[in-house]
Amino acid sequence: MKKYDVDRNEFNKRLPRINTGEDAAVSKVQDQKSARAEDQKSENRPVEIVRIYRIKGKKHYKVRFADNKIYDCDWVNKALLDHYDRKMKAKNARIRTNDRRNVRQR
Repeated sequence: MKKYDVDRNEFNKRLPRINTGEDAAVSKVQDQKSARAEDQKSENRPVEIVRIYRIKGKKHYKVRFADNKIYDCDWVNKALLDHYDRKMKAKNARIRTNDRRNVRQR
Protein backbone atom coordinates (compact mmCIF):
# COMPACT_ATOMS: atom_id res chain seq x y z
CA MET A 1 0.00 0.00 0.00
CA LYS A 2 1.02 3.52 -0.68
CA LYS A 3 1.67 5.85 2.19
CA TYR A 4 -0.87 8.64 2.21
CA ASP A 5 -0.01 11.69 4.23
CA VAL A 6 -2.88 14.04 4.79
CA ASP A 7 -3.61 16.60 7.42
CA ARG A 8 -6.74 15.24 9.11
CA ASN A 9 -7.95 18.67 10.25
CA GLU A 10 -7.83 20.08 6.72
CA PHE A 11 -9.56 16.98 5.40
CA ASN A 12 -12.44 17.32 7.91
CA LYS A 13 -12.99 20.97 6.99
CA ARG A 14 -13.73 20.01 3.38
CA LEU A 15 -16.26 17.30 4.21
CA PRO A 16 -19.85 18.13 5.07
CA ARG A 17 -20.70 17.48 8.67
CA ILE A 18 -23.47 15.27 9.90
CA ASN A 19 -25.45 17.00 12.61
CA THR A 20 -26.75 14.92 15.45
CA GLY A 21 -29.20 15.60 18.22
CA GLU A 22 -30.86 18.98 18.66
CA ASP A 23 -28.63 20.70 16.10
CA ALA A 24 -29.87 18.30 13.42
CA ALA A 25 -33.53 18.92 14.27
CA VAL A 26 -33.08 22.70 14.26
CA SER A 27 -31.16 22.72 10.97
CA LYS A 28 -33.72 20.38 9.37
CA VAL A 29 -36.60 22.70 10.33
CA GLN A 30 -34.69 25.71 9.03
CA ASP A 31 -34.00 23.92 5.74
CA GLN A 32 -37.70 23.11 5.35
CA LYS A 33 -38.71 26.71 6.07
CA SER A 34 -36.22 28.06 3.56
CA ALA A 35 -37.41 25.53 0.96
CA ARG A 36 -41.03 26.66 1.45
CA ALA A 37 -39.99 30.30 1.17
CA GLU A 38 -38.19 29.56 -2.09
CA ASP A 39 -41.27 27.75 -3.41
CA GLN A 40 -43.45 30.71 -2.61
CA LYS A 41 -41.01 33.10 -4.24
CA SER A 42 -40.78 31.09 -7.43
CA GLU A 43 -43.94 31.46 -9.46
CA ASN A 44 -43.12 28.46 -11.66
CA ARG A 45 -45.49 25.97 -10.09
CA PRO A 46 -48.06 24.26 -12.35
CA VAL A 47 -51.63 24.91 -11.29
CA GLU A 48 -53.84 23.05 -13.76
CA ILE A 49 -53.99 21.41 -17.17
CA VAL A 50 -55.98 23.55 -19.57
CA ARG A 51 -55.99 21.22 -22.57
CA ILE A 52 -54.61 17.86 -23.74
CA TYR A 53 -53.75 17.29 -27.39
CA ARG A 54 -51.63 14.92 -29.47
CA ILE A 55 -48.75 15.57 -31.84
CA LYS A 56 -47.60 12.54 -33.82
CA GLY A 57 -49.34 10.26 -31.36
CA LYS A 58 -47.65 11.73 -28.29
CA LYS A 59 -49.66 13.62 -25.67
CA HIS A 60 -48.89 17.29 -25.10
CA TYR A 61 -50.42 19.53 -22.48
CA LYS A 62 -51.30 23.20 -22.16
CA VAL A 63 -50.57 23.92 -18.50
CA ARG A 64 -51.42 27.04 -16.50
CA PHE A 65 -48.71 28.00 -14.02
CA ALA A 66 -48.89 30.12 -10.87
CA ASP A 67 -47.81 33.21 -12.82
CA ASN A 68 -51.11 32.79 -14.77
CA LYS A 69 -49.34 32.05 -18.07
CA ILE A 70 -50.04 28.96 -20.15
CA TYR A 71 -47.10 26.89 -21.38
CA ASP A 72 -46.79 23.84 -23.62
CA CYS A 73 -45.52 20.75 -21.80
CA ASP A 74 -44.86 17.23 -22.98
CA TRP A 75 -45.04 15.76 -19.46
CA VAL A 76 -47.11 16.47 -16.33
CA ASN A 77 -47.27 14.78 -12.94
CA LYS A 78 -50.00 12.39 -11.81
CA ALA A 79 -51.65 14.90 -9.47
CA LEU A 80 -52.28 17.34 -12.34
CA LEU A 81 -53.63 14.54 -14.54
CA ASP A 82 -55.99 13.34 -11.79
CA HIS A 83 -57.25 16.90 -11.24
CA TYR A 84 -57.86 17.32 -14.98
CA ASP A 85 -59.73 13.99 -15.18
CA ARG A 86 -62.01 14.95 -12.27
CA LYS A 87 -62.67 18.36 -13.82
CA MET A 88 -63.55 16.85 -17.22
CA LYS A 89 -65.82 14.18 -15.68
CA ALA A 90 -67.74 16.85 -13.79
CA LYS A 91 -68.00 19.01 -16.91
CA ASN A 92 -69.23 16.09 -19.04
CA ALA A 93 -71.77 15.08 -16.39
CA ARG A 94 -73.17 18.63 -16.37
CA ILE A 95 -73.45 18.67 -20.16
CA ARG A 96 -75.27 15.33 -20.19
CA THR A 97 -77.78 16.40 -17.56
CA ASN A 98 -78.44 19.67 -19.38
CA ASP A 99 -79.01 17.80 -22.65
CA ARG A 100 -81.66 15.61 -21.06
CA ARG A 101 -83.50 18.62 -19.71
CA ASN A 102 -83.56 20.32 -23.07
CA VAL A 103 -85.08 17.36 -24.92
CA ARG A 104 -88.84 17.80 -25.37
CA GLN A 105 -90.97 14.94 -24.24
CA ARG A 106 -93.86 13.92 -26.53
